[in-house]
Amino acid sequence: LQGKKVDGFALHSTLDIDKSLNISRLETNPMHALDKIDAQLKVSLSKELLDVISRQTKAMIALMIFTPKDVNGKQVYSVELKDGTLKVNGKSILK
Repeated sequence: LQGKKVDGFALHSTLDIDKSLNISRLETNPMHALDKIDAQLKVSLSKELLDVISRQTKAMIALMIFTPKDVNGKQVYSVELKDGTLKVNGKSILK
């Protein structure tokens, strides 16, 4: 890809934290925060950029486990944390 222009990425996120979250309780149990935080993250990558990223050893495993959705020629990851459940592209990975 040297000398070639590569489309980049788009990122959109939201984060809501319940006001009842007890910060001092997180020291003893960080998992307490999971049901107090709602977050959404959507990352849209060009195929060329994802190809460059996929060549990195650390990224290879994650890309094998979490495959992106193809949306209008872009590779899209949707990550959601809601009610203590973490999902990537609709697949629950933490409950």
